[in-house]
Parts: sequence; structure tokens; C-alpha cells
Amino acid sequence: MWRRARIGCSVLAALVAVTAGLWLWANWTFVHRLATYPWGAEVTNVAWYEPREAVPGDFRSEFASASPASLGFDPEALEESVTLARAYESSAFLVLRRGVIAHEHYGPEWGPDAPTNSFSMAKTLLALLCGAAIGRGEIGSVDDPVEQYVPEWLGQDRGAIRLRDLMRMQSGLLYENDREDPFSALVQMHVGDDSLPIVLAQQPSRPPGIDYEYNNLNAQLVGVILERVSGRRYAELLSERLWQPIGGRGASVWLDAEGGLAKMYGCVFATARDWARVGELVRHRGRVDDRQVIDPDWFSTIETASQHKSDYGMFVWLGEGDPTLNLPPFVYLDGKAKQRVFVVRDLELVVVRTGENTKGWSDEKLLGSVTAAIRD
Repeated sequence: MWRRARIGCSVLAALVAVTAGLWLWANWTFVHRLATYPWGAEVTNVAWYEPREAVPGDFRSEFASASPASLGFDPEALEESVTLARAYESSAFLVLRRGVIAHEHYGPEWGPDAPTNSFSMAKTLLALLCGAAIGRGEIGSVDDPVEQYVPEWLGQDRGAIRLRDLMRMQSGLLYENDREDPFSALVQMHVGDDSLPIVLAQQPSRPPGIDYEYNNLNAQLVGVILERVSGRRYAELLSERLWQPIGGRGASVWLDAEGGLAKMYGCVFATARDWARVGELVRHRGRVDDRQVIDPDWFSTIETASQHKSDYGMFVWLGEGDPTLNLPPFVYLDGKAKQRVFVVRDLELVVVRTGENTKGWSDEKLLGSVTAAIRD
């Protein structure tokens, strides 16, 4: 009897070992990424993120540079903002006025040719690409129901979610965002090698349009829709409709697997100067030189505050400004660990900050230190 029991235990242990081995083999990419994720490394470092797909640019010329005084800054006052940016552990800090660089600072081991991790600044790129797709007639409007582009949800409650709801972070989709749970939707989508089934499997937890909840799945689904309506991969869309028109040097995106889907909610790798080019595109409401790349009216749409969150539009963040700092209302791209592209149209200003997470951060404090230095 004991012998049979021991044999049974041995068989069970073997089955468990085989099952575990098969699971590890089938999920090796997920397990490897989870085990090696650079939690303690510089957040802006891009070396870990493989595989990547290139986003070719069409570089034509560098930004012009001029003295701060010639661009209307008090040089000593502007230097105070540079000191603050350094204290904020910035890898890059660029100040442009009227499309000209007034100041450019890089931290140790960084420079104008070094790509940095955008994190969620990439969501604003999705907003710009949506405007381009609407301009081409590929998408009807932001009030179209998702089921029009995602037939997998046709006839279901979640199929009635509008593109507007996704972009305002008010879709009502259930979002398991526990970063410490390897089986949460956030972790599975971020480090897994097949993100589409995870996105399409999400169910609503409440009706759309009733409240704000930041949700990376919303952005990923918008990216899937853009790929479907255009017939282009995300990297191709970025290249053809944004990076080439702005004259960027080139960028790259992180894929869930070789030849797979891009992580479109984040993780676009580009230089600080190219992020400044994106800022200039936003400042000019979609115009580059004499070419209108995106309908200017689209910027009014995405920069209108949500009724559920006053500082959020459609994948774009909104700042109310501070008159005491000569800071009018502004818009900005926001990424994890305080990656920023600030656009202050009233002052013809674009400010780029990339770098590490830091204590004491304030958007208004850093940007306000720049605008307070403007004397004209």
C-alpha cells in the first residue's frame, strides 16, 4: 500500500513538473521579461526593450540656436530653471522659443543623439494619429462606437464604447492595474508577448462616459484600431504621418514579440530634440513649415477638458497656468517618471524634460521658472 502511495506521489510530482515545464516553455518571454525587468535601472534607458521596430524619419536640418537674451529671456533667470532641471535629475532639458533653442542641457552619459523612453508621452502621439486618420476618412469621428472597428465586440455592451471614451479614459473597461500581480492585465500586457488577446478580452465594469480612470488598455485599443483602419503597422504610421513630416531623425517602438504588436500606450524611443519637434507640431496646431499635417481644428477637440477631469483632454494633459509666474494655460505630454513636453502657445514656447523620477516635482514650478524668465 505504501509502495503504491509512493509511486502515486512520484507520478503526481512528475506530472506537476512536466506541466510547470510546459507552462514555462509556452510563457518563456513573459517569465524572462518579468525576471529581468529593469526596476532599479534608469527609467529612460532603452537598452532592455527588445525587440524593437524602427520608425524612419526624414531629417532635414537641426534646430537653430540663439542666445537666451535674443529670444526674450533674462539669461540669469533662465539659468535658475536649468539649475532646477538638474536638481530634478533631468537627462535632457531643452527650452525653445519661436522654434529656436534658447538652452539645451544633458546629464552625464546623455546627449542630443541619445534616445529616451517616452512612456505615456506616446499616448499623445496616438491622439495626433487619430486626427490624421480622421482627416483621411479612415475614421469617421470620435463618436463612432468601437464595434465599428472592433468586430469582435459587435453587439456587446462594450461595443458601444466610443473612441471619445477611450481617449478620455472614461471607457468603463475593467482594468487590473496591480503592478505586483504577474497575472494582472497591466503586467500581462506590458511584459507579455501577445498583447492583443489581453486587450480584446477586457470587459466593462460600468457604463462608459460616467467617470475617469487612467487605463493603458484604452490607448492600446486605439492603436489597434489605427492599425486596422490604415492597413499599416504602428511604426509605419508614426513614420509616414508624424516622424517624416516633422523632420525627425528616426525613432523606434517596443514590440510584444518579433514582428508582433507594438506597445502603443507607451515606449516610443526618440531623442529629446525629436520630442521638441513633436512639441512644435502641437504648438503650430498640426502645421510644419508650409504643410498642414493634421487639421488645426483637431487640437481644439483633443485639448478640451473632460467633464470628469479638468486637466485631461484626449490623451493630452492640460495645465491651468499661474499668472504670478507669467505662465498662461498650457498643454503637455506626460510620461512615467516625469517625462514631459510642455507647449505654451501664448509664449511661443516648447520645453522638453526627460529623466528620472524625482522628489518635489512640480510641473508649474519647472515650467514656471522658464516663463518667469521671459521679459518680452
